[in-house]
Amino acid sequence: MAKEFSFNELDEQLTKINSKGSVISNNTYSRIDEWISTGNYLLNAQLSGSLFGGIPNSRSICLAGESGTGKTFLALNICREAQEMGYNIIYCDSEAAVDQDVIQNFGVEPDKFRYQPVSTPLEVRQFVAHLCDQLKKAKEGGKSIPKIMLVLDSLGNLATTKERSDAISGSDKRDMTKQQELRSLFRVITADLAELKIPFVFTNHTYATIGSYVPGQTISGGGGAIYNASVILQLSKAGLKEDGANKTGIIVTSKPAKNRFARPLPIKFHISFYKGMNPYVGLEQFLSWENCGIQRGKLLAEKDFLKYYKEDNAKYAEVKATEIIRKNVDGTEDKFYLEAKETSRTIAVAHLFDVIKPQELFTSRVFTKELLKQLDEKFIQNMFKLPNVAALGDIENEEISDLIQDDEN
Repeated sequence: MAKEFSFNELDEQLTKINSKGSVISNNTYSRIDEWISTGNYLLNAQLSGSLFGGIPNSRSICLAGESGTGKTFLALNICREAQEMGYNIIYCDSEAAVDQDVIQNFGVEPDKFRYQPVSTPLEVRQFVAHLCDQLKKAKEGGKSIPKIMLVLDSLGNLATTKERSDAISGSDKRDMTKQQELRSLFRVITADLAELKIPFVFTNHTYATIGSYVPGQTISGGGGAIYNASVILQLSKAGLKEDGANKTGIIVTSKPAKNRFARPLPIKFHISFYKGMNPYVGLEQFLSWENCGIQRGKLLAEKDFLKYYKEDNAKYAEVKATEIIRKNVDGTEDKFYLEAKETSRTIAVAHLFDVIKPQELFTSRVFTKELLKQLDEKFIQNMFKLPNVAALGDIENEEISDLIQDDEN
């Protein structure tokens, strides 16, 4: 009987030929080690399926949209959050729109932020290739390398080499090379960035679809960005008017055109021209007394609860179910009950044993880490995370059933 040449033996031999590959349980080449917050919890959930996720290291993320939809704003927010996790930023700017004053206004540390002006896809490709080469040589030399995040703002504003030469020569021939150069850019850099655990965030332009039966926005640059990005968010905006007729900010709608980590669900968040982006805005839609002990209404002390509801058995049982107990330092206990009312001017917060005004809701005092964790585990992950297909088993699929037409019809 012939001796078996096992898959494990084959794996060992192939690893000798190319050490980058191995059985995937042992392979860290493109494994996601950590997630970088965007500065907004709901946007984190849209990207990754969790409030505590966000941008994955070792992947490419595209923020696409028309002018004024907050692309650079989000990119700089991500830079600040990344620096707090120990990342150094390399910011490739093709729009000459960022300087030291701008980044410091976002809380970004300038000494850990390399500003790199770029003009063409070839220039970006060469720069990133040299960056990766330097880091690989340092690793091979036994050195530890810094954590890097790469940002390109924006892909859509890069001009091709031909376009620049045509401008000098005065040629008006149509440039057909841009998509080829952008595809080449992603082919060269994507795998190296993943190997070095360098998250790549790039902004891009969108334009109105012409000659289509379904109107919409198309991402510029062709297939290079579309196929290589792990997540593509398409951003649109609506003006927010709070001060008479003056716009005080924008409401951004973020729709995933592609997402490998979460269900493609649209969300909305607010960017203020005066206060930036509140990290908790958007989470209010998930708040209820059952979910996390937050609801419009007021809290009644036990004596008031008994006074108002003792004679009404049905209401008594309903309000009794909202009981919360505060344990005092002296060992005594105080009991409170929710009197829910959607038109109430106050919001009852169970973990504070108090009510707050609506303008006090979006704060860390209300959205504690414990409350965020509770929301994340009970509701957010169930809503946004992709299902474990292997664990689904044999279940009835209503979506597929709907596609099957009865022969009798």
